[in-house]
Amino acid sequence: MEIPANSTTQDLVSIETYNFDTEEEKKKFLGIFEVLEHLSFPFLALLNVKSEDDKTFCVKYENLSGNTVEQFIQKQIEQKEAIDEQKLLDFACQGTLTLAFLHKHKLIHGQISSQNLSITEDGILRFGHVDFRGNQQFQGVKENNEQELKNLQSEDMNNFGKVLYSLSELEYLQNDLKENQQTDQSTLSDPICFARLPNGPLREIIVQLLNKNEDYRPNALQQLVQTEIQERINIWNQSQPNSQSPTEIAQSQFSNYRSYLAQLLVEITDASIQDRLEIVKREEFVELANILKWARDQNKELSRPIQEWVCEVVQDLINENKQAAVIGLEQTEIVQQLYKLLGSDLELEEVKLVHANALKFFTYYCNSKKHKQLMHDIGLEKAVARNIKSQCRSVSERTVISIANLLIVEHNICMKPDQHPCFDQFTKNGIVNALINDGLLNGKSEKTKEVSANGLGWIYRSKPLPDGIKAIIINQLKQGMKNEDSIINWNNSSALACLVWSEANHAEILKENFFDEIIRIVLNPEILPGFLFTVLKMMRIFLDVGTEQTDQMNKFEKCLKQIDGNSDNKYDNINVNEMMSDMNNAIREGNNNVDDNGGLVLVAIQIAQWFLKDKKLDIQQELEEGRFIDELFKFYSFIQSDQTTDGHTFVLLHLLNVMTREQKLKMKQEKYITPLIHLLDCIEEDCLAQISLFFADIIIPIDQSDEIQQQNQFRSVFERNEALPQLLKIMKSEYFERNNINLYAAAIIGSIYKASKMPDEFRRIVIQYLKLAAQNEDQKISGYSALILVGLAECVDIVAEIIPHTLQKYISEDEYQPIDQGMMLALNLIQYGTAETKMKVIEGIPKERVVNFAERQDDQHELNQTARLLIEWIQFIS
Repeated sequence: MEIPANSTTQDLVSIETYNFDTEEEKKKFLGIFEVLEHLSFPFLALLNVKSEDDKTFCVKYENLSGNTVEQFIQKQIEQKEAIDEQKLLDFACQGTLTLAFLHKHKLIHGQISSQNLSITEDGILRFGHVDFRGNQQFQGVKENNEQELKNLQSEDMNNFGKVLYSLSELEYLQNDLKENQQTDQSTLSDPICFARLPNGPLREIIVQLLNKNEDYRPNALQQLVQTEIQERINIWNQSQPNSQSPTEIAQSQFSNYRSYLAQLLVEITDASIQDRLEIVKREEFVELANILKWARDQNKELSRPIQEWVCEVVQDLINENKQAAVIGLEQTEIVQQLYKLLGSDLELEEVKLVHANALKFFTYYCNSKKHKQLMHDIGLEKAVARNIKSQCRSVSERTVISIANLLIVEHNICMKPDQHPCFDQFTKNGIVNALINDGLLNGKSEKTKEVSANGLGWIYRSKPLPDGIKAIIINQLKQGMKNEDSIINWNNSSALACLVWSEANHAEILKENFFDEIIRIVLNPEILPGFLFTVLKMMRIFLDVGTEQTDQMNKFEKCLKQIDGNSDNKYDNINVNEMMSDMNNAIREGNNNVDDNGGLVLVAIQIAQWFLKDKKLDIQQELEEGRFIDELFKFYSFIQSDQTTDGHTFVLLHLLNVMTREQKLKMKQEKYITPLIHLLDCIEEDCLAQISLFFADIIIPIDQSDEIQQQNQFRSVFERNEALPQLLKIMKSEYFERNNINLYAAAIIGSIYKASKMPDEFRRIVIQYLKLAAQNEDQKISGYSALILVGLAECVDIVAEIIPHTLQKYISEDEYQPIDQGMMLALNLIQYGTAETKMKVIEGIPKERVVNFAERQDDQHELNQTARLLIEWIQFIS
């Protein structure tokens, strides 16, 4: 990261541009700056952050040039005027309050100096923006070292002491003071030279801050309670204007409010919930509401800072403090004043996060029906709806959250609710339109869009969504259900449940295998009870509304529940043929509309898996036109790869388990192969494993009548459907947990090049995988590799690359099939190989074992024949 990459200075603000190496690094530091941006305090410079692009953001802060402490000192020297001691004490109070506020937030300032502190026109000391680089929690440290934090905060105090010394003496403290010049721990003598500031409380304060021994240097809170500091602050609170002019009166009142709010912010920062509740009971909300009323009549120079500090106080008082929020709403006018502030007092571009957050907290914590009605009656939603358009992402997000909080109306989720009580009014006054256009469609962030969809789900409960936005709202809610945040997924599922009450919304909701997703959620052992309850009730609503599809789903689920187990009598009340007829119809309907009927098809396939497992199906019959296998593969041709899950493809393994060799050979048809080819780019590993195994079991075995050197008929099918690039990608992938998938892909590629020359660009790697497969513990895979190498060896151009050392492995197996295939491979290599290859084959064959097979008298006639033929060839060549 470059800090900063670019810096510019304007009249009132300075701008720094920060560039980052990655977007992730940028997000980390953007969060840091946003924390600092949202800290609003009377004696701390304002800071604003704006994201420029994926790796850049700009920080805009108040420009202190022209009125820094350093420049102020120079002016005093030129005018030969010493600063008033009481004014110095004011500076000490203002600085102490600021550091107490920061340090209670567990922050350090990090760059306190005469160049980074300023003195405003009305004589107030202001700190420049906080240096984020100096704060441990902003450097990736999860837990702060408490002692290190204290040391850094003490350094802040020491640096502030140096600034006060410079102001009092109109010169800088010498940095080369010797160690023996410092205060003696026992005597607290004063070795620091003061030429201008007389002995007194202020001088003692500065000496304490400059003490090099941190143990004797006060922290911000200790200094704040010192008598001299408290007495001076009390004088602020009692100050009166010097004249009766409206301007002087307003300025004096502003100063009083500024002092009051600064003290209140320090008091409530890091205070417990109970302590903050006690502060609220002092009727502070009444005073805060009065301050907002006063600010409404002032010019922006006075009103805007005051309004911002009030909102900072409000949000700090009620954060995680429901009781405090209820008192504010029921017993004071603070909420009314806040909604006026956000709705009309401030221009849209003036609304900041701190303003929007204060109001949002009330809508969150005051969540009873009575309290929502109170806020609705004063027109809160209508007043703030315009702020959804804010260019500030945080303001837009907090605004839609405030509105959505008020739209959530509790009801018995098991009973169909009436139309939302605010639907007609919110439609008429533009709130619904604002949520749609400014929030959902044009929201500044994904969170704004998500919360807008949530609010719209509630406002449209039991009603059909408008066609133009139906898919957008429902997809947003379905996506939100997958969020890791428990509150977000619960809110989205609840809003979606509201929409399920309208049958007109069902088709859109059920798209993209929604029932499959629901099943995954329900089976998740870590699902929270509240979310699970909402999801289950949503399914109940589907059944209660009773569309034709959900009636059929109910029937299928009842069947699935009955057969899912090992009971001996589980099929007593099930007519398998009738159920298969219904399932075939359901799958056929799924072919016509995968999006709408995908969930129904998934359950039908699950039932079929149990029928296959329990051997309840006549496979020969199900291969007929219009029966299960035929309809299943038609469905595979319609469903998209990104919609496919192992729930759709696991049935292939059940089919392979119950099919005879003759039935598998019958499956060697293009209508069973092509539908699965387009699913090879699915992302689920289980799906790829199941499809690959199916291809291997169907494509690799050869008909006994196949002639030698006959090429694989499916090569043209794979080439025509562009399957080879996908198979090569699968074979080379390093991301599978099971390498069997890679080996099966290599086996399929090798099989379709039987008796053919494989292209140079991938021939070597395929053969390497096939040799690797020969060593695999899975006998099916090792057997396939032998069979494929036999077929590849039928090509004269490729035979030299099939190194015969694998023969030892095959012929040494205990199973009949790999032994036979190993000897067949040897025969092919001898027949088509070069003289060198033939000699290597003879050297690699375990001759005694082959002779043993040739002399055996058992029922393995074909094995005997192959062994005798191999011996004859060896003798002929030798």
